[in-house]
Amino acid sequence: MKNLSIPALALALLSPFHCSADEGEAPRAVDVFFVADGVSFGTRIDDIILEKIGCTYTFGDTGTASKLLKLMEAARDVPQDASDLKTKFEVRYKFLFHFQSGASISIRFGQKYLNQSYLDGSWNSVPIHLRAELAEQVRATIRNAGGAQTNQNASGSCAGP
Repeated sequence: MKNLSIPALALALLSPFHCSADEGEAPRAVDVFFVADGVSFGTRIDDIILEKIGCTYTFGDTGTASKLLKLMEAARDVPQDASDLKTKFEVRYKFLFHFQSGASISIRFGQKYLNQSYLDGSWNSVPIHLRAELAEQVRATIRNAGGAQTNQNASGSCAGP
């Protein structure tokens, strides 16, 4: 390693947006999981339940994957009050971005609650807040991309409103 300082390395590794994809590298694909509209559950939803009963889409085109990742990156533009970040929340949306280099980014977030102007989420397992309108923006992008819902066991309609 040439002239790599320990603080710079620590900052890179601890950054919530760190991934091993090359800077500016576009994702080659994305797997999307989300809870169908109008469905409520008597149990807390986690990644495993979401993947079993949620709406599931896979987009293998760079265009759709890049558009979704750009929406996520723009949605980070909210105050990140460290005292209010949650490590546990009910997962309603999960995105797994895949890069040509073999790197990946995992983004998860919950639903908006009354009097809450942001969504609780995580970016590569690091707690984060995201703009509340992100949920509708990603659903609209998925509808417009024309992807096929692949989970035949989805708990409700994945077509959206």
